[in-house]
Amino acid sequence: MWGTPEKQSFKGFKVGDIVTWKVKSITKGTKYLKGEIYALKDDKTCLVKVDDSAGKTYELQYDEITKTD
Repeated sequence: MWGTPEKQSFKGFKVGDIVTWKVKSITKGTKYLKGEIYALKDDKTCLVKVDDSAGKTYELQYDEITKTD
């Protein structure tokens, strides 16, 4: 891709976008997590940092996430 990293986007997502995704757990049921994209890894996945105090990072496929306002 051409351009500076902040101008790049994949499937409409770019660095800094706030996204939501679903997490399923046998013990806790289904819940939604919210985070900010901080790196576009390739044309299929990105790295998302969670908005909690632990600051976990998840590698997610673009098909698994949804933009949040």
